[in-house]
Amino acid sequence: MFIKVLKKSLVAVTLLVITQVVALAGAQTIDKHMIKPHGQLPAPQYDSKQATKWVKKMLVAHGERPPWDKGDTFGFNHSLYILNFPKSMNPWWISTEQYKHDSRRGYHYYPMEDSLLVFKNGATYHQNWRLPNPPGMMPFFNYNFVVMPWLPLENGAVISYTGEQQLPGDDKHYPTVKLQFIVGATQTPHDYFRLFINPESGKLAGVEYNSTYAPLLDGIGIKAAEFGPGFHVYNTYQQIDELLFVQRYSTYFDNNLAGVHAITDISMKAAYDEVLAHRPGDFEQVTAHPTKRMLQKTANNH
Repeated sequence: MFIKVLKKSLVAVTLLVITQVVALAGAQTIDKHMIKPHGQLPAPQYDSKQATKWVKKMLVAHGERPPWDKGDTFGFNHSLYILNFPKSMNPWWISTEQYKHDSRRGYHYYPMEDSLLVFKNGATYHQNWRLPNPPGMMPFFNYNFVVMPWLPLENGAVISYTGEQQLPGDDKHYPTVKLQFIVGATQTPHDYFRLFINPESGKLAGVEYNSTYAPLLDGIGIKAAEFGPGFHVYNTYQQIDELLFVQRYSTYFDNNLAGVHAITDISMKAAYDEVLAHRPGDFEQVTAHPTKRMLQKTANNH
């Protein structure tokens, strides 16, 4: 098993490089009532005038109307190259992703593996899954970082000002806000994003994040309650339909460069690809619980 040979030097990229074995084996079923419709969640909550000030400045820089107000769908291509990857594994992860915001429905297609991930009605399904990451953590993982400037507008968001902080390899001090989502808006309410906002331009300079997704932690043998922090540093941007999106960004763990990403072919008006989303073949449903640890369960059995 890959986890058994995972070297300490690769821990920096374990959010990108993990096995999915525990994601489906012996886990508990997700509570289907955990995620509520967008309209049943409270409006975003800000803890201070500073939090409101910096989010507003960021929205002015990136566009005040969120992408989901521009069209019925949102799609893009995501390319990731992982540094220091085991030679036996493909360091390139390439996906075509499309979403329907209102229904929280979408799919990812990975052409190099011919893998398909489909999510709808709070459930996630996969076909020919051959990527190391647990499929259950993937539906909105890349999406969140592409639309990050507008995530504070989502119902269920809680935004707090966390002072000036620095990004890896950057001496500049950025005002930061911490973004979390309440129970009902997310399956992992202890996950967070810390947004680093350029004080002059208002552009999002980078994001700090963690993961409390239980199958991820179990898969890499972490007994702590979370993994991270990781950092995405936004390198370049692209203007699409009057909105400013990230174009290229870099991932850091422990101040070491772990991966480089590119976002291309952003579309907010393309028809949802029902043919691909309903590709013939057998699909397997993710049943791993996002917050209940198998390691704890195993320990209790001894």
